[in-house]
Amino acid sequence: MTDTVLRIEHLSKTFVRKSLFKKATEVKAVDDVSFDLLEGEVLVIAGESGSGKSTIAKIILGAIKADSGMIKLDNRAISYDKESKNIIQKSCQMIHQDPYDSINPRMRIRDIVAESLHIHRIGDAQSRQGLAAEALRDVKMDPDDIMQKYPHMLSGGQRQRVVLARALAVKPRIIIADEPVSMLDVSIRAEMLELMRDLQQKRDISFIYITHDLATARHFGSRIVILYRGAVVEYGDINQTLDNPQHAYTQSLISAISEPDPSNRLRQRPVMQWDG
Repeated sequence: MTDTVLRIEHLSKTFVRKSLFKKATEVKAVDDVSFDLLEGEVLVIAGESGSGKSTIAKIILGAIKADSGMIKLDNRAISYDKESKNIIQKSCQMIHQDPYDSINPRMRIRDIVAESLHIHRIGDAQSRQGLAAEALRDVKMDPDDIMQKYPHMLSGGQRQRVVLARALAVKPRIIIADEPVSMLDVSIRAEMLELMRDLQQKRDISFIYITHDLATARHFGSRIVILYRGAVVEYGDINQTLDNPQHAYTQSLISAISEPDPSNRLRQRPVMQWDG
């Protein structure tokens, strides 16, 4: 039986939306969300913009504090004290949507990849450069060619590989990939997903893959959580869920997937309705 590496229990988070001319309103970003992540699996969290996907990721990493609920790593509760944050942030790394915004444009690639090693005090300056070079090789980049360069000298796909290398450098058990291919050219999206799949299998890393694109979700994931307005509406095996969706919102997401068939331009898609 595969062990559970991360468990989320009844997580909730409400934000207050303030306006100069209107009364402040509460927005429930995450609403009683529970799921678990198994060792070595890819769990997809899918939903439209504003459904709470990225908020959950930030809560897991301790960037924001949940109103209620619990996060467990290896069945150990993670709180918001410094020690717990260090544990979860070393064990769990994140890949952001925009690779240029998530790295310092004034740093060389060698220092960007070694940055996480420095933060977690792994090795000395010399050994960190060696670990950074190893991580770059793992993402199919030549350290001798790339380490002295700056981010603006790289393509979008290369920058995202650098971000992935930085995450890999500390040898995490979990990687949260937040829309990691949505900013990349269509021609290299599949290449990036295949690279992450190879690394996941090679290093037995658990992935949380956050996306609104169910086509790539099916290609990469094994189980899926469907979020709508911060709440879980479906959760289970990805093929069973997408082949036989039970909730109208899931059906609506599936109907939005582009199909490479010219005759579809003449076909009317059904309008899905659900209780909001």
